[in-house]
Amino acid sequence: MEYYVFYINQGFTHISDINAYDHILFLVSIAAVYSFKKWKEITILITGFTLGHSLALVMATLEIVKLNSIFVEFLIPVTILLSCIVGLNKIKNEESLSSKSDVSIDNKFHVEHSLKIKLTIITLFGLIHGLGFSNYLRFILTKDENIFGPLLAFNIGLEIGQLLILFTVLIINFVFLNLIKKWYPLWLKLVLYTVILLSLHLIYKTGGALM
Repeated sequence: MEYYVFYINQGFTHISDINAYDHILFLVSIAAVYSFKKWKEITILITGFTLGHSLALVMATLEIVKLNSIFVEFLIPVTILLSCIVGLNKIKNEESLSSKSDVSIDNKFHVEHSLKIKLTIITLFGLIHGLGFSNYLRFILTKDENIFGPLLAFNIGLEIGQLLILFTVLIINFVFLNLIKKWYPLWLKLVLYTVILLSLHLIYKTGGALM
């Protein structure tokens, strides 16, 4: 049992490590424009992300897919940047709608785009992040070790950490949505622009390593 607990802990620590904050930024960029009232949609999207990175973990750990780890590290902040741009576009469109008609605060900043398109994109992003996770998993696995047990345990740890981060962001959103309704859109923009700046820093940093 301790064997599996070790890998669960490694998965949880890897995604929640503040020093490796790229995955945290990505989850924030997704969850920032959602509230508890939209829990069904964000659950579907995060399930897609989970399936994507789980599949990538399997393929990369079994060496079915091989990509330059430096290139993967470059792609991760790119997905963060794109996710933030989508989030800002949601806010812009919802502000436009609310200025034309009476839109309740409960529905603000949750523009209804095609869920299938968003799910496809988020799953692809999950594949990229899964390749990043796999680099670390391969590092801690021994050569003669059966990978399926560690793979499952590591993924469980990742999901626990992921859900904790998402729940934290949704709670913060709930607080700001109810305490500062008037300034809520400004708060969302501040969060997303901050994440954009951090993602640009990571893009510059990892892009330099590619050259």
